[in-house]
Amino acid sequence: MTIDPNERISRFMLSRNEFRPSDQTVKAKAFVPAKNKRLSVYRISTLSESAIWSIGNEFVAEPRGKTLYGRADLLAKDVYALQQKVEPETSIHLLHADIIPWPDGRDDILFLATQLALRSKFVSRTPSPDALGGAEE
Repeated sequence: MTIDPNERISRFMLSRNEFRPSDQTVKAKAFVPAKNKRLSVYRISTLSESAIWSIGNEFVAEPRGKTLYGRADLLAKDVYALQQKVEPETSIHLLHADIIPWPDGRDDILFLATQLALRSKFVSRTPSPDALGGAEE
């Protein structure tokens, strides 16, 4: 099954080291794959914001006993532009997928992770005070 290039995908972030709160950008670390060289993402185009966060909590954060800080959203075509694939892997959840393949060399992995981070948009789990209508005084 091929995922449409315009489909939105999301990488959930369980560490503060995966994004920069100061400028709301995603770090490459958020896109470094596990040792199995598969990077877990979720297909979110058809979901409401609350449904997206529910998946992140139930299927990503809670099973690991971690806090869900945010997510990195991008389009499948951003992955395809780097000669990678978004492959459905539905044993975890019907909307789960993996970004593959990944090279062997650490520098090559970091290059691809950096490119994905640059193409992604950070979405915070909790809105900043500015997003709520003004900073606290």
